[in-house]
Amino acid sequence: LTAMCDWSRDELIGKKVERLFARDCRDDCYMMLREAAAGAAHQSRDLRLNCPAQSWVNVDVVAEPSEDAATWFRMTLTDITPLKKAEEELRLANERLEQRVRERTAQLARRAAQLRAMAGELTAAEQRERRRIAGILHDHLQQLLVAMRFRLTALCRRAGDAVLADCDYIDRLLNETLDVSRSLTVEL
Repeated sequence: LTAMCDWSRDELIGKKVERLFARDCRDDCYMMLREAAAGAAHQSRDLRLNCPAQSWVNVDVVAEPSEDAATWFRMTLTDITPLKKAEEELRLANERLEQRVRERTAQLARRAAQLRAMAGELTAAEQRERRRIAGILHDHLQQLLVAMRFRLTALCRRAGDAVLADCDYIDRLLNETLDVSRSLTVEL
């Protein structure tokens, strides 16, 4: 104990054992000492010692009934401060890691939302472009083809027999072109 907390032997003599422990550990210390004095075998607790040189030292305290009639119990203290510091560092590292995971998860969620928004915008743009092309086909190209067909029909009525075969062929091509244009408009 003198090596752990820089207490001198004289400072320890006559001092109540529970006063060596931090205030929030005293109830556990009392309970452990009562159990040991009552004959309970090998009571162990993690407690903190008050130390003049530093604020406290983490110790594993083992109290057991004493075989000596002059004392009620025997205590063994093991310094576990490095273990507690390592546990705290591990806990802090774990918290930092969890925070980074939360941040990355939030970042991924934002990016997924951006991708969904971009996909929606792309789909909307594609639909707008399809409507625009369908409009051009329907409102302009098909109208021109129909007008050409009417003019061809009028021309063929005035033409002679030699030109009628060509008129019929051109009329079939115009009909076929109109059908393809209408089909493409519907698909778009």
